[in-house]
Amino acid sequence: MLLISFLSFIIYSLANVGASPLPTSSPDAPPLAFDLLPSNSTTTCTPLSSNNQRSLSDIVWSCLATTFAVTWVAVHPNIPSRDEKWWRITLRRLKAMFLALLAPELMLLWAWRQREVSGKDWTMVHGHYLQMGGFVLHIHRPEDLQTQDTFDISPPGPGPNGFSVLHYNTLERLMREGRLDFPSISEPEIKDKSKSDALGKTVASAQIIWFITQVVARRARGLAITEIELTTSALAALNTVMYFLWWDKPFDVQCPSIVRLKSQELPAEMNSSSRNEQLHHYRHRHYHFSSYSTRDRSSVREALYYKKGCLYTLSNIAPTSPFTQTLRELTRGEEKSVPADRVGIFHIEHQDAEEIGSIRRFSITMAVGCIFGGLHLIGWSFNFPSRVEMLAWRISGCVIATMPAWFTPLMVLFHRYENDEIGKVFAAILHLLFFMYITGRLFLAVESLISLRQLPPSAFENVDWLSLIPHV
Repeated sequence: MLLISFLSFIIYSLANVGASPLPTSSPDAPPLAFDLLPSNSTTTCTPLSSNNQRSLSDIVWSCLATTFAVTWVAVHPNIPSRDEKWWRITLRRLKAMFLALLAPELMLLWAWRQREVSGKDWTMVHGHYLQMGGFVLHIHRPEDLQTQDTFDISPPGPGPNGFSVLHYNTLERLMREGRLDFPSISEPEIKDKSKSDALGKTVASAQIIWFITQVVARRARGLAITEIELTTSALAALNTVMYFLWWDKPFDVQCPSIVRLKSQELPAEMNSSSRNEQLHHYRHRHYHFSSYSTRDRSSVREALYYKKGCLYTLSNIAPTSPFTQTLRELTRGEEKSVPADRVGIFHIEHQDAEEIGSIRRFSITMAVGCIFGGLHLIGWSFNFPSRVEMLAWRISGCVIATMPAWFTPLMVLFHRYENDEIGKVFAAILHLLFFMYITGRLFLAVESLISLRQLPPSAFENVDWLSLIPHV
């Protein structure tokens, strides 16, 4: 309902933009209305076809196309369950898209961790494919699995249809025991499953880079930049990095590859010989993706991620619990109630205890979040329709630029004093800061749209690219 209400508000705001007059008497400014909207103005305006002018619809659609490219197209979803309803798949895509808009720095963390894990001991494409749930183990008979097998499959045991996602540690052990052949699918075959090839990704990247280049050029020429262009540029700059981190990850794969256990009647010598050849061929002799022990967790990591940690606690506090729950899933790479035959939305294969919940990763992510928020402060001196909107923009920009810097130390302090009264104070502060952060991000998104009702004349001028070329 919140998303529907927000989209309705956007449509209403854009529909009423045409009713707002341009606050200038300049005859060179084009009309603010969409071409389909009637206008009673008698002001003489430059035709929209003029090469040195752009219309409001040009601005809006350019930003929408770029936003779509850095959210829906750039985010590479994991493989869904077999025979899963289309609307469930779409809802997960929308959830990831919404998070890419709301917290792109965390999506960058997800892509970064996935790429590091995928680059271990085999091709990057194979690593991404396995990590996104590309290999599914088909269990014909429950007795084919030994007791310890159920502990290596998450969730424990195969699903009702006999399929279960094959993880790194399970693949390693079954191959070592000679009970499984390494999946024979090649890198070109995996790429063939992807809905986007190198050309498509290059075109999408070019659209993003071209948009950012235009905004920088407008700044260099002293032309006005709209608030929606600024927010879109900040989002595009961050998500472009995420896009390249996922360059080797297959896009929108719908069907995983089925892997079956060997027949138990095969001679042990045949299993051993076949296994050694496979391990030598794929250089898969050592894995780093074993289970981790709770003894390896430091107090700092517990403060961030594990049970009774701050994110665990905040995920149960209203009204931001849906956001904090998603945040916890994204930072830990896990999700509640995931079927056996697929991985979670933000799944990341665990490497070892040193990689789980790394304080270094989280600190870098928060630093990136500060930079991302700081980009919005470029609009400090922009022309706003009212002084209230200008002050609100400045305050929101300062909030999202500074709040991430406080998250990590406050989470550590909360965990240290969680059994004392002061621990409740730290929890309340964190809850308040996170609520302020979400509110600030939402306001910047909404204000960038409603500010279109009143733009300076230079906002409608195109960049004269020839003037930017050095000449004598």
